[in-house]
Amino acid sequence: MASPGRKPKNPQLKVIEGNPGGRPIPAMPDLREMDAEAPDWLDGIAHLVWNRYCADLVGRRMLSDIDKELLAAGCAAWSRFVQATKFINVNGLTDKEGSAYPEVKIAESSAKQARLIFNELGLTPAGRAKGILQGSKGGEEKQHRF
Repeated sequence: MASPGRKPKNPQLKVIEGNPGGRPIPAMPDLREMDAEAPDWLDGIAHLVWNRYCADLVGRRMLSDIDKELLAAGCAAWSRFVQATKFINVNGLTDKEGSAYPEVKIAESSAKQARLIFNELGLTPAGRAKGILQGSKGGEEKQHRF
């Protein structure tokens, strides 16, 4: 069962976004440098997503070794979404008898999983709107394409 109220915000996000309420920010955990190499079990699409986000998150000290599996799971979920969507684009949503292909459910659940995980990591559109993924050099915004 979900706990009432808003989810606590990551202390690193509070520092980046500012602290308009003036409440004390909890001590930030010590984020040791993480090896940014993707796990070998990720497929090609997931590996591309990993490379797209990992360096930015590590550079902003928002990702450490303890979060590596979470990012990998998000990348794998996005890969499943892309693969299922490609199948749907070729074959349609239903077979000749009118039954939905399993890939429809896979695409829906994988997109939801990826969104939830990327939200936890500050990679959603709301996070980008607050400047989470702005470039660290000169404030240039990085271009990210799916």
